[in-house]
Amino acid sequence: MNPLQLSPTNETPAILFDASLGLFKISGRSFPMDVQEFYNPLLRYFKTYLDVPQPKTILDLSLDYYNSTSMKVILSMISSLLKLHPAQTNFSIIWRYQADDDDMREVGEALSQQIGFPIQLIEI
Repeated sequence: MNPLQLSPTNETPAILFDASLGLFKISGRSFPMDVQEFYNPLLRYFKTYLDVPQPKTILDLSLDYYNSTSMKVILSMISSLLKLHPAQTNFSIIWRYQADDDDMREVGEALSQQIGFPIQLIEI
């Protein structure tokens, strides 16, 4: 699979999905007018990857702002990873947040508790 790369807009995040590296990066602001239209191609790419995943998968999130529907998509991706790797040893989730953004740090912490999986929090 060729990498999928999208530039950010005012409403959509930058995307870098590279199946050959097992790397899925979402960064920026995510509140597209039509969440399904934006995220469906990404989810198809991700699901195709899950059929033959790399030994290690990384979901790297660096969001400045998101809406609840965008978070549902991200939770769907995480859920798929948890099902693929029930031992939770072959993937990692990185949550990047701005040093002065306590709210986004807390979201990363709460997400980790919600899914029952350690998320690597990285201050930038």
